[in-house]
Amino acid sequence: MTGPNIMKETFMSIWIFAFIAPLLAGPIEKERAHIGPFPTLQPVVEENWEDNIFGQNEIDDSIAQDIGSRLARDEVCISEANPACQERCVTSEPLCMCGTNGKTYQNHCEMTCERKVNMELINMRFVGNCDPISQERLQSYKSMVKDLVTTEYLKQNVRKCGKLMNCNQAKHVLQFVTKGGEQSISECPENLPSFYLFTGLDCKDYVSVTKRLTDVLSNEPIINCKLAKRVNDKLFNKKHCAWDANYESNEKEIINWSFDALDINFDRQLVEQELEILENVPDMEVMFYYFKHCDKNRDGYLREDEWSSCLGCEDCYRPCNVYMAQKAEMSKRAFGMESMVRCEADGTCAPKQCRRIYGTHEQCWCVDRNCREIPGTETFAHLTCPAN
Repeated sequence: MTGPNIMKETFMSIWIFAFIAPLLAGPIEKERAHIGPFPTLQPVVEENWEDNIFGQNEIDDSIAQDIGSRLARDEVCISEANPACQERCVTSEPLCMCGTNGKTYQNHCEMTCERKVNMELINMRFVGNCDPISQERLQSYKSMVKDLVTTEYLKQNVRKCGKLMNCNQAKHVLQFVTKGGEQSISECPENLPSFYLFTGLDCKDYVSVTKRLTDVLSNEPIINCKLAKRVNDKLFNKKHCAWDANYESNEKEIINWSFDALDINFDRQLVEQELEILENVPDMEVMFYYFKHCDKNRDGYLREDEWSSCLGCEDCYRPCNVYMAQKAEMSKRAFGMESMVRCEADGTCAPKQCRRIYGTHEQCWCVDRNCREIPGTETFAHLTCPAN
């Protein structure tokens, strides 16, 4: 190709680029021109904000005086951003905020991303959820979840509970406790275990029983709390369905059992689809917040330590199960690496832990009982670790 032709093509390319570049930048610059500074944060208290699960609509004086409690960084924050924006901004520092479009965002990155995706002017209205769930209401929900898993444990492990788990029994209970009832179960949640006994029953011969039980767990106003208390006291006692006289209830045992029962694919972590049992807990609105509230590191999974913490017991988890889940997740991101976590019968870690690299080499290190790795012990050579 001759020199003049090369120069001609070069000048033509420069001219085209100079013409097209402003066109490409135009929409972005145009959008930026309309985005003003963020407004001054003004905490807003809605008049109809529900304080708790029991239906009180008035704001407690202490909450009204200390509005900062509504804007706490650790409040339940459920993002309503575009799923693509949530995935893109998952590693950003969390700072729950309400946008001027009425949507809640977990961080500024999500808000900026959705602004670009939807070509919509969005600024921050205030720090916090647009429609938060109060801590009192959340704690009430957690208590009901714990009641549910405890009742399920009793159903599966206390032989005498089996006498109560039949459709005919459920029929009589429901006929009695709904007689003249005009209350919802949320007005007497301490009586829920007597209903949890019958969850999961397939009452083909008593279609009305299944319907009535669904109504109860959906907070329909059909309960007579006074009668429900009598039934609950009658069913949950030493004779019918309670801990054996020589056995004390073990909170850790219940939490470990419930985690194993929910972990359908045995990967030592839970996803939302594995928590279908929570559909039996009243207050469906909180159910949608519960998972993300428990997912402290916002990775889309609940490890056993997160599940334990969410049920109110910080130390009721097996360290080795958590360690195994963490190593398995790391192996997914590291090509050719396979974790080989070894656990003791009590849920603690074995002293020596290894991983296989490309199927041929083993790299090992030492850990303590709680799976904390001991610095300087990692090696490809033969390794003997002290007993924990």
